[in-house]
Amino acid sequence: MSAFVRNVPIVIALLLAVACSSESLKRNAYHSVQTMQQRKCQQQPGKDCPEPESYNKYEKQREDVLKK
Repeated sequence: MSAFVRNVPIVIALLLAVACSSESLKRNAYHSVQTMQQRKCQQQPGKDCPEPESYNKYEKQREDVLKK
């Protein structure tokens, strides 16, 4: 069996791991920014702070904007 054929499953596994890690990094970064904004808002007395938007909703809106 050639080296190329033996390495195909390894390459596929690495690509999947990178793709999953990328999504996880985006999601964690989004939640971190949302948490910082929420804390900043809560430090202002008397301010009505909105609920943070979910990442899934944000991503859907982002995709809709990019399609236009």
